[in-house]
Amino acid sequence: QLISSIMNMQIRQAKTPDAKRVLQRLQDRILSLATVHKSLYQNDNLTRVDGGVLMHEIVNQLLSVGLPSGSGIKVRQNYEAIQLDPDDAAPLTLLVSEAVTNALKYVSVDQVEKGSIEVSLKYTGPEMALLTVKNSTGHGEVEEGTGLGSRLINAFSRQLNGQFQVLEEADSYTLTVEFPVPQKSKIVYDY
Repeated sequence: QLISSIMNMQIRQAKTPDAKRVLQRLQDRILSLATVHKSLYQNDNLTRVDGGVLMHEIVNQLLSVGLPSGSGIKVRQNYEAIQLDPDDAAPLTLLVSEAVTNALKYVSVDQVEKGSIEVSLKYTGPEMALLTVKNSTGHGEVEEGTGLGSRLINAFSRQLNGQFQVLEEADSYTLTVEFPVPQKSKIVYDY
């Protein structure tokens, strides 16, 4: 919380919109990690985290900051209670933060046809999960990105041992990551 407050002070003092945007993204990443730690400390045994609860909290946090009021963008969320190791919760949280931020950046905001964002986390097998982040796209001017978000998503997917795919269609952009979620917690040795 202290780091986030310091970031807020820096954001208010930033001189350019680009500087503010960069600092805001950094703050989003910090808040995502803070959410993982909060979830761990609320859990009695500190070994597993409910991925569905974690996703809901992070996505809502990002939407409250990044979704303009009155935009009319429809948001659908669907999360299963997937138990994650802390080692997987952190990269998943950061991956979701990047993916939802990109969805918010590129979602269509058309006066006739309102945009939509869908985020889901579900089981695809006994020990496999699928994260999906989908947004509608428009035909208007698209802001050029740096590619950092895509590189981070790819890196976080690898940390999850996941398969990362993107499907770009005429009116939508869908990112999926399928990754293993072992039912047994990793053995932690206390030396």
